[in-house]
Amino acid sequence: MEIVKAEVTGVNLEGETKEIYTNKGIYCGRKIILASGTSPRKLYIPVEKELCGKGMSLNVAKDATNYEGKNVYVVGGADGTVKKALYLAKYAAKVTIIHFEEQLGCIAEFREKVKKTPTISLLLNSRLHGVYGTNQVESLEIADEKTGKITTIQDSRFRMRNLYICWNNP
Repeated sequence: MEIVKAEVTGVNLEGETKEIYTNKGIYCGRKIILASGTSPRKLYIPVEKELCGKGMSLNVAKDATNYEGKNVYVVGGADGTVKKALYLAKYAAKVTIIHFEEQLGCIAEFREKVKKTPTISLLLNSRLHGVYGTNQVESLEIADEKTGKITTIQDSRFRMRNLYICWNNP
């Protein structure tokens, strides 16, 4: 299989042989996989930009070994986020999924896997309200969607190097 990074300018998907027109030429094949990529979704919380890579991450596959034996908070409840949480559960001591609804919005298969994974816990009806720290994540604030109560999560024993936050790309 040939993998090409190019700007697609047109397609012809009719017939047995498909044609993809790009800025690098025309590619033909019976089967074609287009991987368009996405931009990371922002949480829109203070210090998000400053702490990305310093306890906050978008790339679970790349950073997973950094989470070994740590407490990880994953923001979101859709398929992609829950899949990341299940993957992180192989490395982290504890994975907590923060989701604003009453149940996870992922497929039933993922919900069942979460239930069967003892190192994953859920904070439903909750939102990540704030992340604080100077050069590293030092504390988190989580807001209860029903009561508005804010809970602060902090662990001074490890100077917060055991708290990591991941969130999903759309």
